[in-house]
Amino acid sequence: MKKNSENAVDTKQNADGTEQKNKREKFDAVRGWKHCVLIRKLTAANSALVRLTYVANGSVVKRSLTLRYANNDRHKRCLIVSKIALVRLTYVANMNNEEKKKRKQWPLVEQIADGMKQNKKRQK
Repeated sequence: MKKNSENAVDTKQNADGTEQKNKREKFDAVRGWKHCVLIRKLTAANSALVRLTYVANGSVVKRSLTLRYANNDRHKRCLIVSKIALVRLTYVANMNNEEKKKRKQWPLVEQIADGMKQNKKRQK
């Protein structure tokens, strides 16, 4: 039987196909992110944010305490954007159909005293 070399045991294939030998190299790959993309997984019951998963350079890295503290400044903007999106999603989910119709029509259409609808753009 062949023995596995130390390098073969320690090396893992990344999603990009690049080799990462230990935790330090994984951390360096995460620290060098140029773009931060958030994947939001929402539960159907209450539209709560279940888990954030960061995607960088094609590899998926789960959020942990060390990554959060090390990359706090880089990811702060992405976290704020995800919270705003979650608030918007819950607000739209809680509106009934009439409110949605009013919200959709209100900026473009104005009720005039005689009951006719007139487009604001045409009034200008």
